[in-house]
This record gives sequence, C-alpha cells and structure tokens, in this order.
Amino acid sequence: FGSDLHVRRLDNELSYEWRLPELFDKSLTAQINPTVAKLIDNLIASTSRLTDGQIKVRAYLTLPMRSSLKAEKAGRVMLNRPLLAPAA
Repeated sequence: FGSDLHVRRLDNELSYEWRLPELFDKSLTAQINPTVAKLIDNLIASTSRLTDGQIKVRAYLTLPMRSSLKAEKAGRVMLNRPLLAPAA
C-alpha cells in the first residue's frame, strides 16, 4: 500500500488511516467490478467512524450471528464453525 495506508498507535491500540479519498486507486478501479468497488466504498464509509463497540454491535445484529447465538443457546457447540457457509 505504500504511503496510502498510515498505521499508528493511539491509546495502546493500532489505528489505520487510508489516505486516498477512495478505497481503490483510480488506475486500478477500471479492473474492478464497479458494483463491488461501490459496495466496498460504502461499507467503509459507513463504518470508518464507528468505535470497536459499535462495530461489534452491528456484527451481532446480523442474521448469521443471531442464528449462531441462538444455536449456541440451544446447546449446539459453535466453536471453530464458520458463520457463513462457503459459496458453492
């Protein structure tokens, strides 16, 4: 990533800052499906200012995570099991 990704330590935690205005360099964007690029840009924009706790809450509210927690409460062992099935 060269100088585009800036990593530093803040309050004993690593902080990552992407210095380009968009996730993908313009020269590479032509090689990437525009729909996928837009999806990733939107995801990063919607989560980049959230705290770790806020991101965790969002993750726990997803259907795969809720299903996993429900199965765990029902007594199923969920350790080392993927939340999402691999694409066929």
